[in-house]
Amino acid sequence: MNRLLSNLSPTIKSMIAGFLDSIIVAGALSFTQILVFGSIQTAILSIILISLCSIFSFALLGIYSEVSSEADTSITLNKMIIGCLIAHLVLIWQITNSDAIIMGSTSLSCILLVSYRFLLRAHLKKPEENTKNIGIYGAGSAGLILSSIMSRLPQYNVCFFIDDDESLIGRGSGHVPIISRKNAQSFISKFSVTEIALAIPSLGREGKLEIIKAMMPYGVRVMTVPPLEDIVLGKRPIDELSVITESDLLGRRTVLPDNNLLKSAITEKDVVLITGAGGSIGGELSTQIAKLGPKKLILLDISEHALYEIERKISSENINCEIIVSLGSVCDTQLVEFIHSKHEITIIFHAAAYKHVPMVEKNIVQTINNNVLGTLGLVEFCEKFRIKKFILISTDKAVRPTNVMGATKRLCEMILQGKSALHNASNRTIYSMVRFGNVLGSSGSVVPLFREQIKLGGPISLTSKEITRYFMSIPEAAELVIQSSALAGGGDVFVLDMGEPIKIFDLAQQMINLSGFSIKNSSNPLGDIEIKITGLRPGEKLYEELLIGDNVKPTIHGKIMKAQETFMSWEELEKVIRNLEIAAAKGDASNVVGILSGAVEGFEHKTH
Repeated sequence: MNRLLSNLSPTIKSMIAGFLDSIIVAGALSFTQILVFGSIQTAILSIILISLCSIFSFALLGIYSEVSSEADTSITLNKMIIGCLIAHLVLIWQITNSDAIIMGSTSLSCILLVSYRFLLRAHLKKPEENTKNIGIYGAGSAGLILSSIMSRLPQYNVCFFIDDDESLIGRGSGHVPIISRKNAQSFISKFSVTEIALAIPSLGREGKLEIIKAMMPYGVRVMTVPPLEDIVLGKRPIDELSVITESDLLGRRTVLPDNNLLKSAITEKDVVLITGAGGSIGGELSTQIAKLGPKKLILLDISEHALYEIERKISSENINCEIIVSLGSVCDTQLVEFIHSKHEITIIFHAAAYKHVPMVEKNIVQTINNNVLGTLGLVEFCEKFRIKKFILISTDKAVRPTNVMGATKRLCEMILQGKSALHNASNRTIYSMVRFGNVLGSSGSVVPLFREQIKLGGPISLTSKEITRYFMSIPEAAELVIQSSALAGGGDVFVLDMGEPIKIFDLAQQMINLSGFSIKNSSNPLGDIEIKITGLRPGEKLYEELLIGDNVKPTIHGKIMKAQETFMSWEELEKVIRNLEIAAAKGDASNVVGILSGAVEGFEHKTH
């Protein structure tokens, strides 16, 4: 029956409803007269006329435009009473003992009309196996429209609205009550609600984050409706709900790029080499730079699979740029020179590095060879062939590092600073580096790890409840790196404004709740996912920093700053690098750490 009714057109549904209404009104009038007089006192023609007048009145009151849907939630008793009274009063001259008959017939008609509608609606809305019980946050126009649309869909059952407007609390839309935030838990439990649709399209990021946090304890998945402008312009329907992603948890707006900086960073004459092109940042840099239309884009990575994936991704976007893929290591200077002999590189974005802190601590010598000596080889290549620009992708872990990875990245920064100070001529390579924190969703970061652990049912492993990190989306970080290259003058240490640091414990809680699970802890032993504190790993810091000192200057881009930091002269640095090469060749990891400690300011190797 559900399938049959759902396939009918609105016109047919209205005609069926009108036919049923006419029978009910005629029957109610006849039955009332039988009860009062023992027989029907009104002529059959008059009964038919009253039925037709009722249908006409209902149509004028808009009842059939509402009952044409299965939901039928906005039918009210008042409209039925008015419609029936109009019909009876029009033919009052035909009704015997009009007062008693009119009141009785009208009352019985309304009771029957409303009852069959709600019985029909209850049958049509009978939950199916895959029906989701949901609540809607926001009882404004967007929420009411969303509820109206969802009430017609068999996969949704709207149970309540949540709203912060006190004047709306206790009221309702049709059969759906409007409740306050403080009553959310009892209603969520009562109806076994699994999802909350956030139906406030104009809500800012901070307001959205506040509501997400408020819903966190209840173990529901928070969904959001499309932006208001997309709904108004017809680009997306209001019922196109989407899961709130980790980027929504940043609590700040994504930075829009400066198109002038992007255009000046990469020109149609440039041949761009990206090392580590298959990684998270390298891959995003590759994609965005390809769209800027350089003459050629060379992708270099040691991972065959990663290189294949990024080439396939860029090729699928129909970009007018020649793509060259090269499988190999940045430490292979002969390979880099061979690539240059064929394609004449003008710009290098150096993203290749060993970055995973615990893995680096277990492979210190290999990390020196790859991170430090690999970068040095590229710098010497740039000097030899007078490459126009060299941009190093650095990290906040380079500031007062507690691990070997951070120390090697700071030493790479110092190599670029030393070379820039040594060769300040205009025809030399412009070296710059960009320092930023974690990027959401990158390989090795906490977000994909937490997502995987949640999928497996937990627990989420966290090294400390107090640990904080800076976060930025991968596309935003790549855009800012490219724009910073247009601002480089030589030896620049650019620092990206990443907003406020985020507590990883809070991020873990939010991810659990956004996945529709509850947190298992001492106050909620029956929860779904536990957060297990394991203790800090070797070389791990509680707090990351972006600046070695407080001396930072703004640039023309509001989210890119330039750090003013002291560094070692090239003559001193050469000795350090030579000693590192000797220690690495001998496989002497402890000596490597000692040399780094003496060269990198603030380096305190923590093994916990």
